[in-house]
Amino acid sequence: MRSTTHRPGLRGAGTTAATPFQRRRAHRALGLAAAAVLALTLSGCGEGMNSSADPALQSESPEEDSMDGMDMGDDMGDMDHGDAQGDGHMHSHETEGDGLSASLRGLTLGEVETNATSESGGELSFRIVKENGTTATEFVRDQGKYVHAYLVSEDLSTYHHVHPKAAAGNWVVNVPPLPAGRVHLVTNFVAVDAEGEYRALTLGTDFNIAGEATAKPLPKPAPEVQVDGYTVTLGEAASVGAEAKLNLTVTKGGRPVTFEPYLEAWAHTSAFAAGTQAISHLHPAQEWKPDATPPEVLTFVWTPSAAGDYRFFVEFMAEGELHRAEFTRTVSN
Repeated sequence: MRSTTHRPGLRGAGTTAATPFQRRRAHRALGLAAAAVLALTLSGCGEGMNSSADPALQSESPEEDSMDGMDMGDDMGDMDHGDAQGDGHMHSHETEGDGLSASLRGLTLGEVETNATSESGGELSFRIVKENGTTATEFVRDQGKYVHAYLVSEDLSTYHHVHPKAAAGNWVVNVPPLPAGRVHLVTNFVAVDAEGEYRALTLGTDFNIAGEATAKPLPKPAPEVQVDGYTVTLGEAASVGAEAKLNLTVTKGGRPVTFEPYLEAWAHTSAFAAGTQAISHLHPAQEWKPDATPPEVLTFVWTPSAAGDYRFFVEFMAEGELHRAEFTRTVSN
């Protein structure tokens, strides 16, 4: 596997109003009681949609994360794992970090390795390490997965949302061809930090894909987009420091679609700041629960901390398939 260049650390001002994961201390005992010790092996698979479903990245069911036959390897030791519950589900507003730093709370997103190129897909791997250099092993499942990973190009024209699995100390996933130039990797997970507390963290780093990068201009803001036969609308008004309520609607043939749960939410939105690639990962205010009635309108609550352009990648399930709608939004001062 070819090791790519990466530049961990801070790359710019944060754009999320993320708060520390304050409730983990109160619920740690519950998490540890629910955790089971077992070994995991990662075979790379996950989801990462462009505007239409990408079959090459849908080998893993959105609702399952099988642990059968998995082997972490000796250097991973025992992994404590369970479901991040406590108050029901962990939500992104409790996540610390915006993906611009590779290290938080004594955990670091290590070197990225990949044999993917701009012409062909391949395997991508990384480690989450502690301050003493050992591999972090105590993770709990959050939104159905142990680790969520997001890959974006510098111009935000490429986006992939994938779910690595653990193998011999690494987190590994198959990825499609990646654009030449700098690629930003964001990881989101819940793990035990340097203080022995479970924290929801968002870490990020850069790596390079060989070749000459060709930047594409960011598409202009539009109130609605057409995706796979659906008409998708997303609210537009947003200003720095003010809470924005961005309503999402999806219709087909003029009728509202029935939202289906995806990764324990009615939809997921990743908003990346142009220039820095800082992430705000948002879930609807309408919480998904088993047997809940699907709402016709979803509301994403967002308080941007920096002005400028953002690219929104909205992922939703309808008619048994995963779809993605993309929007540009501008935040005013």
